[in-house]
Amino acid sequence: MRFISRLGWIIFMIATIVSLAGFVTTNHATITLQFWPTPMSVHGEVWMFVLGAFGLGVVVGAVIFWLHSLSLKARLWSKTRQIADLEARLKASAQSEDDNTLPERYGQSV
Repeated sequence: MRFISRLGWIIFMIATIVSLAGFVTTNHATITLQFWPTPMSVHGEVWMFVLGAFGLGVVVGAVIFWLHSLSLKARLWSKTRQIADLEARLKASAQSEDDNTLPERYGQSV
């Protein structure tokens, strides 16, 4: 099963690289991006801006996913701590019940 998974990833990566190479070789038109509030502009080929936007989206998406996973981990740690506290209380409660019932049993049997 692991071999099939790795083979799938390898095929996916090869297809992605071939697609990107085809995209880069066919999109050589030069465009100019002007940033509205400033007079600054950037000149470059289409593929640079498209792949740059894609890369920025991947990075931003990864950061958002990471931040969301941190909140989930914090919730998990909190719930784990609550479970440990409740188990300790349950154990202490069971121990105190055993301590209270032991003399009654011994008193009745003697």
